[in-house]
Amino acid sequence: MRSYLTLLVLASSLSGAEPFLTVAVDHPILVYQEDAAGASTTKAVLTAKCEGFKPTSVTWVPQTTRINVLAAPQPAVLSTATGPTVTATLPSRGVYQVEVTATDGKQTLRRKAWIHVWDKATALDPKRIGTYPDLLPPPSVRALSPDPGPFQHPRLALTDRDWPEVRARNDKDRLAREGWQVLIKELADEFDNPKSKVNELVVALEAWDRQAGTAPDVQRIDRDWYRWLYKACYASWLTVDPQALAKRIPPEVQQRRAQLARLVAASARLQFAAQWNRSTRTCTPDAPGFIKGIDQPGNGTDHGRYADLPNCYDFAYDWMDEAQRTTVRDLLYAVGYARHFSAAFAWHPTHGEPGLPMGAGGQNGDFGNLSDYGLLSGLAVEGEEERVSEDVRAVFGTPPAEGHPKIWMKPAPADDVSAWPFATVASVGNLHRQFRMLNEGFVTPWGRWVTGGAYMGLSTGNFLCSSLAFARRGENFFVTSYFYNAVQTYLYTLQKGQAPSTSPLYSSDMYIFDHHDGGGPVNAYQHFIFKYLYPDDPAVDYVWRHALPGFWQWGTRLNDSLWVSMYGMEPGIGGKVLDLADVAKAKKLPLLKFDPVHGIVAARNGWREEDLNIWFDAEGSPGGGHQHAEKNSFSLYALGRAWSSPPGYHVTIHDAQTGISIQDPARAEEPATEGYLGESPSALGQIPPAKGNFPTPPGQLLEVTEDPQGRYALVAGDATAAYTYGLGGERNVPTGRTMASFLYPGVHDYFKTLDNADWWNEELKVSQADFNPVRYAIRTLLLVRGKRPYLLCVDDIEKDGTPRNYRWFMNNASGFYPGGDRRFVGPDGNGIYSSMAIEPGATTTQAVLFHAPVDSGTKPGLPRLLVRELGLAEAKGQPALRLESKPPGGEGESTLCFPYGVDNNTGKFTTIPTNRLLIDRHQVVTPGYVVLLFPFRIGESQPRTTWNKERTELTIDTGATVDRIAFDRSNPDHRTRLAFTRAR
Repeated sequence: MRSYLTLLVLASSLSGAEPFLTVAVDHPILVYQEDAAGASTTKAVLTAKCEGFKPTSVTWVPQTTRINVLAAPQPAVLSTATGPTVTATLPSRGVYQVEVTATDGKQTLRRKAWIHVWDKATALDPKRIGTYPDLLPPPSVRALSPDPGPFQHPRLALTDRDWPEVRARNDKDRLAREGWQVLIKELADEFDNPKSKVNELVVALEAWDRQAGTAPDVQRIDRDWYRWLYKACYASWLTVDPQALAKRIPPEVQQRRAQLARLVAASARLQFAAQWNRSTRTCTPDAPGFIKGIDQPGNGTDHGRYADLPNCYDFAYDWMDEAQRTTVRDLLYAVGYARHFSAAFAWHPTHGEPGLPMGAGGQNGDFGNLSDYGLLSGLAVEGEEERVSEDVRAVFGTPPAEGHPKIWMKPAPADDVSAWPFATVASVGNLHRQFRMLNEGFVTPWGRWVTGGAYMGLSTGNFLCSSLAFARRGENFFVTSYFYNAVQTYLYTLQKGQAPSTSPLYSSDMYIFDHHDGGGPVNAYQHFIFKYLYPDDPAVDYVWRHALPGFWQWGTRLNDSLWVSMYGMEPGIGGKVLDLADVAKAKKLPLLKFDPVHGIVAARNGWREEDLNIWFDAEGSPGGGHQHAEKNSFSLYALGRAWSSPPGYHVTIHDAQTGISIQDPARAEEPATEGYLGESPSALGQIPPAKGNFPTPPGQLLEVTEDPQGRYALVAGDATAAYTYGLGGERNVPTGRTMASFLYPGVHDYFKTLDNADWWNEELKVSQADFNPVRYAIRTLLLVRGKRPYLLCVDDIEKDGTPRNYRWFMNNASGFYPGGDRRFVGPDGNGIYSSMAIEPGATTTQAVLFHAPVDSGTKPGLPRLLVRELGLAEAKGQPALRLESKPPGGEGESTLCFPYGVDNNTGKFTTIPTNRLLIDRHQVVTPGYVVLLFPFRIGESQPRTTWNKERTELTIDTGATVDRIAFDRSNPDHRTRLAFTRAR
C-alpha cells in the first residue's frame, strides 16, 4: 500500500466558501515625503476584497491605535469614506490604522489595516532622532492570510489559504524541499517505526484511547511528544489540499487523519486528567506531569508541558469529531484563556509586571518572551469558548477573588480599536506586551538588540510563533515595529572567515561574529521568518544566505525540519546573488552605523567584504540589557581576518574584552591576571579577588562624528562608572548622575515620547566596588578611511594620581567552541580558535600580528596587523609588547575564569579562552596610550609616524596618504580631542 505521505492531490478550490474580507495595502511601509511647502505627499492605496458574498456597502474609517507606541499623532486622511478602494494621505511619520466594514444587509464583516510611514532621519541628524533611521524599509512585506475566524482551522502557523504556496515551495524550492524530505524521513524513522520510543507511545495512547490498555506515563506527554505529533499533523495537512472534496481524499490519508485526531484528543485528555480533578473541580499540583501555574488563573503556565498541542489541534481540527474537539479545547482553555504570558519587558522600567527585575540591574528582562509560545493556547480556541465544557469554564474562566485584575477575564470591549472581533482582553493585552517588548525592550529604533543576538535567537523560537498568529488577527508587528530593523545587527557583524561553512545546499565564508553576548545561529527562526516575511529585501537575503550554512550545522534539533518546510525559502532575489557592495548600494547603507540609545557604533572603510571595520560598545543604556564589563571594548576586522574579537556569548568579563586594566600590587602574584583588574575583578586564581561588582553600571557614548568628506569616523566613550562602581548588592551609594546623563545627547527627548519618562531623571545609585575606582576612563577611536585604512585608539585613563602599572589588552578569541567553528581551520581541517600569533622581534612600542597556522610564512599577500604604541614620550625600560594565549590555539585549559560561573556541585569555575596582545606600562601616573592598528599584507610598506616637538600633532604617512592628527589634552573632562586633516 502506498504511504499517505507519497500522495498528493491538487484539487480545485470549492465554490461557496465562507464569507471572507481582506484588506490589501499597496505599500504597507512607506518612506515619508513632502512637497516644497512642507505638506505630506505620502500616500497609500487600500483595497477591500470580499469573497463569498457581494457587499452592498463598504465603508472606511481612519482610527488611532493604542497598541503601537509609534502611532501617528493624527489619523490618515481618506479620499472617500465608501467604496472598495480608498487612497490614504498620511500627514506625518508613524503608524496609521484604518478599518473597513463590508455588509450585504444580512452579515457584516470588519478588517483592519496598518500602514507605517518610515522616518529616514539618521542618528547623526542634529535636529531629531528618527523613528526608523538609517535603513530603507523592505521593498515589500508578505501579506499574511488573515484569520478566517473561530471554528475554521488552521489559523495559527498557517491558514488553509496558504496551502497552495506552501505546497509549491515544498515541491520547487530546494531548501523547503530539503526540509520536507527530512521531515518525512523523521516520521518514518520515529513516529511510524515500531522499534522507536515515539511509536511505542503512539501505540500505547491508541490502546488506552480504545480502553484496551493502561494509560501511558503522563510525563511522556511533553514538548517532544507534541512536536512529533505536530510534525505528523502538518505532514498530513500538506499532503492533500484542505479544500479538496472529501471523496478525493485517499482512504490512507483519511485513516491517518483519524489516527492523528485520536492521538491529539487522547494526549489532551490524559494530560488534563493529571492537572485537574473533575469531580472536585480542584487542581492536583503534587501529581506527576503537573503543569506549573495552571492553578493560578491569569498567570502564564509552564507551556513546555503542552507546547505544540495548540498547533496539533489547529491542523487536526477538521479531522476530529466534536467530542474530541471539546476534550482538547478544555485543556487549551484551562492553560490559555485570559492568561498573560509575555513579559512587558522594557529597558526603562515603565511597563514592568510586578516583581520583574527592571532598571540598570535587569540582566535578562527579555526572558519573559520565552513564554510567548504559550499564547497559542488561547488563540487556538479564541471565539470557541462557549464550546468548552461548562465546568472548565466555571473554574478557569472566573477570576480569583483577589490578586489579579478582573479586566483580564472580560471580553474585549467593542470600541477597542486595537481588538479583533472575538478577542479577549488578555489576548489584546498580550499583543500589547509583544509590541512593548520589541519596540521598547528588545530592539532599539536603530536595530540594536538590547541583550544580544543569542538572546534574540533563544526568544524568537517562541515569540515568533505567537507573533505570526497575532499578525493574522490584530496589528501586524512585522510591519509596524522595530522587528525588521534587527536585520542590521547581523548585517554589520557578518565578517569574512578563512574557510567556508558548508551545508548540503549552501556554503559561505561569512560568519556572524559574536561580540557582546553572541550573534550566532543559536536559533535560526528569525532568519527563516525574516526571509519569509521580506522575501525580496537585499539585506535580509544577504544575511540569510550566509547564516544558512551555520544554521545547518545546528540543524539536528527536533523542530528544524518543520520550520524549513513551513517557511523555508532558498536565498536569492530574481535569480541573482548579491554581494555586500550590492546590498549596501540597494539599501543605501551608511559606513557609520550608530545606535545612540544603546551606545553601539559600527564603522567601516567601505563595503567590500574584507574592508576594515570596527564594532564599538559603550553600553550606554542605563536600563535593562546586559550590563557586563564590556564598556569601551571594540572589535576590529580587516583583510578577511578578525584582529580584536571578544568571545561574546556569556564570556563577558572585562579580562576577555579589549580594554585597560590596572595592577593591584597586593595581587601581583595572581597567576591568571598578575593582579591586573579592569571593570570587573573577574578572573579567579589562587588569590581571592576583591568584592565583585557584577553587573557593572552603564558607560556613556560621548561623541560620534563622521567627516563630511567621508575621510574618517570618530567615536568616544566614557567607562569611568563601570570601573568605579557596581550594581550588585545593596545600591545605596549616590553617583550624582541621573539615568539620562548616561544617554547620548538628544536621546532623552526620544524617551519623553514614552510614558513615565521621569524615571530618566532619577539618580543612579550603586554599590561600592573598592577594588578599582578610577578618576576617569575614556576611550576615543579614530577610523581613518582610504586606500590604506587604519584605526587609532587613544585612551585617557588615570586611577588616583600616583604611579601605577597599567595594561592595554586586545583579545581575539573569534570562536567559542574549538573544533565546531570553521572560521579558522587547523592543519587537520578541524575548526580552531583564530590563534592570533606575534612575529619575533616585538619591541616596547611595536609588534606585528598574524594568524597561525593559516597565515604563517612570508608569502607576499598574507595579512598582517601592525600594532604601534605611540603614547609615552619615553618608552625606554618599559616591557615589550607580547601575546598572551591562554590556552594557545584554544586547546587545553585556561586559567581565566568567571567569578559568577562557579559550579556549586564541584566548586569549579568556567574557564575562558583568551588570545590577548598586552601592552604594559609600569609606574606611570597615566599611561597615555595612543595605539595605531594598521592592517597590511606582506610586501606592502608600513606607515611612518612622527610627532611634532610638543607632541601635539601626529603625522601618519601610509604611502597613499599623509594624515595629521592634532591632540588637544587641555580639556577639564580629561578627554583628548582629536582634529584630523589630510595633507596629501
